[in-house]
Amino acid sequence: MATKGFSGASISMICKAAGCPASSLYWHFSSKENLFAEVVHWKADFFFGQFRANENDKPLPEGSIEDLAEQVGRSLQDDPLFLRFLLLLGLERKDMPEEVRDVIFEVRNSARLWWQSLLERQFSNLGPTVAKLVAEEYAEFGRSLIDGAFFAWDFGDGPDLRKVFRQFIALLAALNEKIAAEKKAGSAGASYTGSSS
Repeated sequence: MATKGFSGASISMICKAAGCPASSLYWHFSSKENLFAEVVHWKADFFFGQFRANENDKPLPEGSIEDLAEQVGRSLQDDPLFLRFLLLLGLERKDMPEEVRDVIFEVRNSARLWWQSLLERQFSNLGPTVAKLVAEEYAEFGRSLIDGAFFAWDFGDGPDLRKVFRQFIALLAALNEKIAAEKKAGSAGASYTGSSS
């Protein structure tokens, strides 16, 4: 599916690549859509599981920014097939069943929530309300930045993803300082306390 697309990958192609008869595949999976959902959930659990403190925790970012940059960059660059798979199939979304689109959106939403958790922690010095508002606003930007950087890196002319991650966090650190200065000056971080930015 990562090379042929969802529509272009038939069950017979998948079985040939796996070296098993179609009857074996259907013993484990009810359909191509079900196979897709299981594979994507398995890979997503593996990817996000790298950031859990232990197996029962939610996939929240743990460790320093340097540690996270290393983990995220290494995970995506050492095993690029998963993100490539999701992004390419996302571009094909009009031609795929709703069940498959739902799985892609679910996994991408998990990524956005991961970013949101990271950013809330990064802006926690501003208080929970401001940290939550900033995190909600910039989580999508963070996810989109990594998507674009990954495409460039995978194409062959993009930077190391660890560097992109660290640069993004450096920009957010500057934003943190700006909001903190505004709060200290009495404007209470006006952009993030209820007024639309």
